Amino acid sequence: MTETLWASAARNYEAAGLLQEAARCHHRAGSLRRAVDLYAELGLHHEAATVLAENGNAVGGAWRLAHHAHDPAAARLMLRRAPGPAGRLLHRLVSARCDLLDGVSETVVTDALDAAQDLLDGGPPDDAQRIESWAVLLAEEIRRPDLVALVFAAAVRGDRQGAAQRWQVWAQRRYGMRIVVAEPAHDVDVVFAGARRWT
Repeated sequence: MTETLWASAARNYEAAGLLQEAARCHHRAGSLRRAVDLYAELGLHHEAATVLAENGNAVGGAWRLAHHAHDPAAARLMLRRAPGPAGRLLHRLVSARCDLLDGVSETVVTDALDAAQDLLDGGPPDDAQRIESWAVLLAEEIRRPDLVALVFAAAVRGDRQGAAQRWQVWAQRRYGMRIVVAEPAHDVDVVFAGARRWT
């Protein structure tokens, strides 16, 4: 009953354009995704991170603090609350993003991206899409489209569902051209459709 009242209040606040109040009510109603989305839309990334952390996703909250709020100190603090072994690579990607914000050498990032490629190419499927997404964002932060392509290629070789399509969307957005990723997934070739041949 109480959950229904919170959900009703959230809808009413949204209709009135009071999005921060709507986010708070969505959180209380258990509509966590909507609460996080509203906080993010408002630029309230610390609040969004708190919702994630309070509901068992401290690593996701830490990423939001590092990547969106650009607050490496808060991200590292939240990361300490996250469970370790299952999300070791996720921890490493968040730490690399924090290091990048702190001006540490890009080698930390490229090492984390190498580890992400290894997992995507054949590791367990747990969190593979989130690892792929964060690795792509990290590679873009250091302006290394070659590393973005390597991350996507590893995901395609590892038979990660939808990886080829995500790669194609990225290439279209980044370069304004369509790429064709050859199947089967273990023989990855990239062809830039309409690309000029350089002699």
